Amino acid sequence: MPVVQPPVAERRAHTWQRPTGPTEDPYAWLSNPQDPATLGYLHAENTYCEEWFGPHAALKETLFGEIRSRIQETDQSVPVRKGPWWYVGRTIEGQSYGVHCRGDSAGTASSHVLLDENREAEGSDYFALGAFDISPNHRLLAWSHDRDGSEEYVLRVRDLDTGADLADRVERTYYGTAWSADNEWIFYTVPDEAMRPYQLWRHRIGTEQSADVLVLEEPDERFFLEVDLSRSGAWIIVTLESKESSEVWLIRADNPT
Repeated sequence: MPVVQPPVAERRAHTWQRPTGPTEDPYAWLSNPQDPATLGYLHAENTYCEEWFGPHAALKETLFGEIRSRIQETDQSVPVRKGPWWYVGRTIEGQSYGVHCRGDSAGTASSHVLLDENREAEGSDYFALGAFDISPNHRLLAWSHDRDGSEEYVLRVRDLDTGADLADRVERTYYGTAWSADNEWIFYTVPDEAMRPYQLWRHRIGTEQSADVLVLEEPDERFFLEVDLSRSGAWIIVTLESKESSEVWLIRADNPT
């Protein structure tokens, strides 16, 4: 069997100017998806992968079958009560993604489908769910999706009374959201070019993304920014964290602006 040789990425001089000092990165050019050389290298990596795994195709199928045989494909999580509703997640044999439901009791928690990832994924080669965040009044769902594996999510807002998404569409968001207490605002994070979440934004339901407000920006590349809502729903929690230290900011959920 011939030995398959892996591709070797070109080294190009590049320096990042960071708070801790300049850092050399000869592979920074690979972060530019518009560079034809980047796509060429990715194609070479994929070809190498296919050639290397080609002789092991039968073994791959055997291992996949063994793993799959140990998974209960049709399953349901334990119902969790939040306000007047019981929420649950389901998986169905033969389908690739989860189904999110709720009901007015633990026994009926799977009766009303809020979001079927399988339906949302139709027509896409890739699909990943990011945010799944119910509003305080339980009438809206903030959810986000990634359809190309970039981890850049499109944030949508669904009317749970009708099951239809509102006109709101927020591009290039990251993981993590938090609702204001009046159900009028949704907070979200945005990544920089290195996919580090560094900005916190505030979006008002029913408005264009161009009207969104930048709440906080963290320029120090050592820190990642996260947003969440406290269990009581009273506080929007903003966390800035590095490997050595962290800090937490609080925003009153009933006074988000």
